[in-house]
Formats: sequence, structure tokens, C-alpha cells
Amino acid sequence: ASAPTVDVYVTAPGADITTISPLGTLSYKESLDPVTVPSGNYEIFITPANSKTIIFDSGTVTLAGGSDLMVAAIANAGNNGTAPVQLAVLDGESASRILDVNTPASVRVIHASPDAPAVDVAVDDNFIAPLVTNLAYPDFTPYVDVPEATYNVKVAPTGTTTAVINTDLSLAKGSMSSVYAVNVVANIEPLVLSDDNRAVATEAKVRILHASPSAPNVDIYVTAPNADIFNATPAFTDVPFKAETGYVGLGAGDYQVRVTPTGTKTVVIDTGSITLETGKIYTAVARDDGMGFGLILLDDFN
Repeated sequence: ASAPTVDVYVTAPGADITTISPLGTLSYKESLDPVTVPSGNYEIFITPANSKTIIFDSGTVTLAGGSDLMVAAIANAGNNGTAPVQLAVLDGESASRILDVNTPASVRVIHASPDAPAVDVAVDDNFIAPLVTNLAYPDFTPYVDVPEATYNVKVAPTGTTTAVINTDLSLAKGSMSSVYAVNVVANIEPLVLSDDNRAVATEAKVRILHASPSAPNVDIYVTAPNADIFNATPAFTDVPFKAETGYVGLGAGDYQVRVTPTGTKTVVIDTGSITLETGKIYTAVARDDGMGFGLILLDDFN
């Protein structure tokens, strides 16, 4: 809605748009008349009207014969990269999206191994310039943008090259991932979760991860503040180590989250009263440092 009038180009892949006229010019809510093109490979560019400055580049897109597509430019909300829009593609049966060709993947690292020392995280054996240095429990990094690719990731005690985690990580364009180092150091392992950072204007999105290696399966209660859980039904039951709730939509307001061993009412984690806002994303990670249970708070909890 805030975008200016734009020119749209649909060309052969790699075409120089400085020598080509746009397929059409659109302002907000306007559309092109239906256009029939031969099946094949194309590239879609968007520029401000009367400009050749590219603000969206689809890269190579294959248009199959017989397709009947509606393509809409929508805000690139909740996704990484600098392109202001992505393309939503509707074919009458399903929806897909086309991201700008330069959209990176984003990844962050969370140290959730309670007895492990501070660590360095090296990508493709580059311990001279690690991606992450001296990350201590229970700290975490911000998201880092990297090109779409499969990377070898090694985690080693800070200042060493002795990997305690050695794994390959495939990161797709536009993806957002969290890599947790979980379990006690003797059994340390990676836990990779896909993140959905698209905010929803009408609700808060909450995700809870069980990352306490010494805890049994747990029940999770989400209630009004100070509500009695004795006769309450847990929102999530029998959640095992390394499992998570997925993103749960909650209305704005005050809540209290309590965690108990499954089948009991013995509270081992209690958030107290927390206030959630619409359009926000909240992630809580249950942890255990040997001196008691607690939470690593991510996203809009910070």
C-alpha cells in the first residue's frame, strides 16, 4: 500500500532491461490484463515507474504450459533480505511464493548445553574467522544472513578446533533457522528448528522448546495470571526433551506459563505474569543449569 507506481518486466533470463520496455505500469491495486506467453524460462523485474533501478529480481522462473497464474506483489514482511516485496503465485489450487534472487538465508545459534564451555562456531572449517566466537551458556547470537547453500558447521570449545558438534546444514533462500546446542556436554548435539518470523497483526505468536536434558517429559499450562492449575488441563502434555510446541496464536493480554513433570502439578518453571502483544513473536526455551530450571528468552521477549 505504501509503494509507488512501478514498472513490471517479464523477460528472458538475464535480459538487460535498459533496452526493453516494461510489460506494464501499475499503481497500488492495479493489475495487468491477462497475458499469454509461451512456456519456458523467464525473469521478472520490478522497478519504480520510469526508472531502471531494479527493486525486485525473481531470478529464473519456469512457466509451464497450461498454467493459469495470478501473481501479486506483496510486502516482504517477516522475511530476510532487502527486497521490499515478494511475489505470491496462485494457480487455482495452491499458493507459492517467489523471493528476490538475492534473498539470503538467516541463521542464529543458541548455546543450551548447561555444562559445556563457551564455544566457537566455524563454517566450512574456517576456524581462523569463526562465524561465532566465545558463545557461552545460555547466550545466543542475532540472526546472521548467509547465501543459500549447504554448509558444514563445527562447534568447538573457544580457541580450539576440536569439534564437539560436526553437522551439515542446508539453508534455503528466505529461510530462517535456529541452531541449538543441546544436551549435556558428553552428549552434546545440534537441534535445528525452522523459524517463522512473520508477525500476525491480530495475535501474538508463542513457541516453547523443551531443552532441559535432566527434566522428564513435561506438561505446559498457559493460563491467566495466578489461575489455579490443580483442575486445569495443560495446553501441551507429555512434551519430551528436544520437542517444541510450534507457534501458538494468543490474543493480546496477560498470561502465566507453568511447566510441570507430566501428570503432576509440581511447578518447576513459572514465568509469573507476562504481557503479550499482537504482532509480536515470543520464543521460550526451558533450560537446566544444574542449579534449577529456567528459561532462555528469544525474539520479542527481549
